[in-house]
Formats: sequence, structure tokens, C-alpha cells
Amino acid sequence: MFAKTLKIWLFSMLFAGIGYADGIVAVLEVVVADDADDEDDGKTELTVQQTMFLTDELRKQATMALSGTHTVLTREKIIELSVKVPANAATVVDIGRAIGSDYITRGSLERMGNAMVFTVELYNCESGRLLAHFTKMAPDLKGLLEIVHENVPALFNNSEMRNELPVLPQKNIDVIEEKQTEEKKGELQGQEQKHKEDLEKITIGIRTGFNLYKYFEKDYKYDLGKGYGGGLTVRIPLASKLFLNPSLDAYYRELFSWEKGNGTMNEFVISIPILLQFTPIERGSFFLFAGPQVDIPIMSKLKYKDETYDIGRAKVDVNAVLGLGYIIIPSLVIDIKAGMDITPVFDKFGLFMQSGLGLAYFF
Repeated sequence: MFAKTLKIWLFSMLFAGIGYADGIVAVLEVVVADDADDEDDGKTELTVQQTMFLTDELRKQATMALSGTHTVLTREKIIELSVKVPANAATVVDIGRAIGSDYITRGSLERMGNAMVFTVELYNCESGRLLAHFTKMAPDLKGLLEIVHENVPALFNNSEMRNELPVLPQKNIDVIEEKQTEEKKGELQGQEQKHKEDLEKITIGIRTGFNLYKYFEKDYKYDLGKGYGGGLTVRIPLASKLFLNPSLDAYYRELFSWEKGNGTMNEFVISIPILLQFTPIERGSFFLFAGPQVDIPIMSKLKYKDETYDIGRAKVDVNAVLGLGYIIIPSLVIDIKAGMDITPVFDKFGLFMQSGLGLAYFF
């Protein structure tokens, strides 16, 4: 991204012929004419805090209008630089030159009846020329703020301020935009090609998962509990949309909540799913999978009322698995599955079911 931005900047400089640093703009405090303190009903007088607030808004609008092209000095910076202003500085332009600004502006207030006349002027400090100004009337601070919002953007939108930075001819802008479009298109095509290549080669990964288990008999239903684990997995392309996905997983199962008493059953199982994956849409991210899963218990114990029992666990059980997956990126896959036993898990015939969530990362 940095390299691209640098190229565009250099390209701009080549066609524009010149380049300028940001111009510096000073917005001085709004001044109140002496006659504003003449005898009156006081309705149009502003406090020092209100005058500072009006200046802050004037400076804020100037900053927004000149964003990206000029630097507007803060009040603190102007106060810091004011030590350079000589005692004989007679004009606003003299102050601007003394503090090193390129442009300077100041607002002034003068009472006229029950209203205030608000004048704002913008000068070029080098030439001393008045570039732009406006004069408006308002009865109170709210009206003055509205004047600032409505007129300050136009104040700085003069030909000299607009031309402070180089402007590219439209033809050259079109060339740059076309080049950016081609680069972006090339990047997308490169990503698609890499995605395709990644899916066309045998890849090895690791996976982890979380399962929930239930067991159904004729008269009973057991909410057995949960299991978690993981292992190694392989993705083997068979055709453009078809893959073989065998895995070797180790799961620890915590089976509990026995319906007829306080019992727990813990198992450590080696699980070997051999699944076929099918991607319905060419270069799509969703896929379906199905296949057998062989579970081999290494340890299986039932503890009931502080006694351990032989539960008649089958040495091997085979499950039928169905599921849906999503390829987040070619190397990262998430899936959900449901499995049902084909062979009995226990001596008594019952239906052992499992559902799970898995995450795989391919190298």
C-alpha cells in the first residue's frame, strides 16, 4: 500500500511540475470594537469566554475547510509564537509575518443598534493582499455561529488557496485510476488462482472439535454429555468439486446426567472419520460431507454411587456422519456435523448419536 501511494505521489509530481508543502494559516482571536461597550441595553455584548468560543468555532471551520492542504495553527501555538511579534506591528499582516504564517485571518465585531456586525478577512502574509472577506449581521452568539458555519468554507475557497497544491490534469488522473483498477483486478485474479491451486493439491492439517452425545433405548433417553479433542487431517482432491477427507482424532468424553441416579462415565476414544466432501458451487466456500466414522474406545469407565462397573462397551463402533462446512480461507475450515451409530455401542441395542463443531487448519 505504501509503495502504491508513493508511486501515485511521484506520478502526480511528474505531471504537475511542482510541489508545495502545506501552507500555514493563523486564525487570530475575534476582536470587539471599542464602541461595543457604549451605553446600551447590553443584549448584544459578548463575554470574553463567548468571544473565545466564537474564535474556536472560526478556527475549527477553517481547519475543516483546509483539511489536507494547509495547517491551521492552534491558539496555544499562536500564543507561543506571539513573542516574536514586534511592538510596532501595526496590521494583521505584520503579525502574520512575525509568527511565520502564510495566511492570516481575523474576525471583528461592531455593534449596530440591537445587532452585531461581524467581519472576517483573509490576507496573504507575503504580499499583504486581501484575498477574501465577508461582513454579516446577527443579534446574538447563536446567529454569529451560524454565520461562521455558512461563510467560512467559502472564505477559504478562493483561487489562491485552491491552487496552493498541484492539480493533476484529468487525463493523468484517468491514467492513475485505470492503473489502480488493473492492479486491483490482478490482485483478485491472483487470489482466485492461489485459492484454486491450494484446493488442487494434497494438504495436511490439524483439527480440533467439540461434541455433544445422546443415547436412546426403548424406554430411556440419556443426555450423556460432551467430548472434546482433535488430531490430524488430510484433504485429498479427487475431482474439481470432490475431496476425500480422512482424519485421526483423539477425544475425551465426559458422559453424565444418568437418568436413574447419580452416575458418570468417562471415555478416551480414538476416532477415524473417512469423509467425502462435495463443493456444490465452483470455487465456492460451502461444502457438504458424509461418510463413515470408526470410534475405538481406549478407556471406558462407569462410576455409579462410588462403585465402578463394567458397562459392556463395544470394542469398536461405526457411525454414519453428515455435515456442512465453510472454507474461511483455503487453509482454515469450520464445520458442523451429526453422527448416528450403525453398530451398537453397548451390549443392549440403542441409538447413540453425536453432534459437533470442528475447526481445521491446513498447512
